[in-house]
Amino acid sequence: MVTTSTVSLQGWATDGESGLSQAHFLVNYDGAWQQAGPFFTTSPFTYNWNLCTDGVPAGPVSVSVKAWDRDGNPTSGYPGVRNIVNNATCTPPPPACTPNADQVALFAWEDYAGTCVTKGIGRYASSSMFSPLDGDEARSIKVGANVYAIAFSEEDFLGRSETFGADDPNLGDNRINVFSISSLGVQRKTDIPSAPIPAWPDSFRNRRREIVA
Repeated sequence: MVTTSTVSLQGWATDGESGLSQAHFLVNYDGAWQQAGPFFTTSPFTYNWNLCTDGVPAGPVSVSVKAWDRDGNPTSGYPGVRNIVNNATCTPPPPACTPNADQVALFAWEDYAGTCVTKGIGRYASSSMFSPLDGDEARSIKVGANVYAIAFSEEDFLGRSETFGADDPNLGDNRINVFSISSLGVQRKTDIPSAPIPAWPDSFRNRRREIVA
C-alpha cells in the first residue's frame, strides 16, 4: 500500500552475451502497459516516480522492467513484475491563471479549468480582448481581493450585466450565465461609482445635468 505521492522504483538488468543496451520501467494502472521514467544504460537503476504528476488513479498498479541487449533484442513478457496499491492523496494543481489582488481571471470551463485569461484594472469592450479564450467562452471567474469584475452580455458594456466581488466556479446559475461575457470592466473596490442620472423624462435629466454641472 502506497500512501505517498512518490514511489522509489529500483531495478536491474543484465545480458551474458552482448551486454545490456538500455532499460526502463513499465507500469500498468489503466489496463495498458506504458513507460515510466527515462531510459537507463547502466544497471542497477533507480527512478522516483511521482504518481500525482502522472495522474495515476487510486487502486492497483503493476510495475515491471523492459530491457534490450546490444543486439537489439528486448525482454519478453513482464519480468520482475511487482504489484502495489496506490492510496496516495494528490493535491490538485493550481489553476493555470491565478490573478493577484488587482486582477480578474476568466476560464473556459467550470471550476477554474481549461483555457484562461487574466486581466488587470481597466475596460475591455470586446470579447476579442479575452484571447486565448474564444469569443464569449467564459464559464467561471476568479476575482482579486481589491477589485470588482463587471461583466456584460454584449460588447461595449451593453446588455445584461453582473458584478462579481468574489470567485464563482460556475456561471451557469448566474444572471450573466455561461458563454455570455462579451465585455468586462475591472475596477478597484475603493473607486466611487458615478452618480446615476435618470434616463426619463428628458426635462428632468437635463435639469439634473445642469445641477451636477
